[in-house]
Amino acid sequence: GIFSARYAKKCGGGNEAMRKIYSRVETKKNPDFSAKFVSCLSLKFHDGKIFTYNGEIQGKITWPPKGDNGFGYDPFFIPVDETLTYGEVEYSKKVLTDHRSVAFKKLAKVHLKNN
Repeated sequence: GIFSARYAKKCGGGNEAMRKIYSRVETKKNPDFSAKFVSCLSLKFHDGKIFTYNGEIQGKITWPPKGDNGFGYDPFFIPVDETLTYGEVEYSKKVLTDHRSVAFKKLAKVHLKNN
């Protein structure tokens, strides 16, 4: 999201941001590499009603980052019950299972016909 992009820029790029995050976790007394990707989609209608849908994918961070697919922190994140990072998974598969997809499926279920 916007804050993770700003953090990466502040660190000098995505790879440096991932390195810094991993290093911070690794040096803790009890390192916990669990992580999650979160997405929030909101839909506002002309009458002012707003509907918001969240999507989350649990997983863990890994080092070194792996894969050239996806973008952002994808090479750094392995979803629960998976062995590959989002950077290693084919993008066409990732977009059907990631946090954005989870949020969009919730939105579609409520607002789109024949979903």
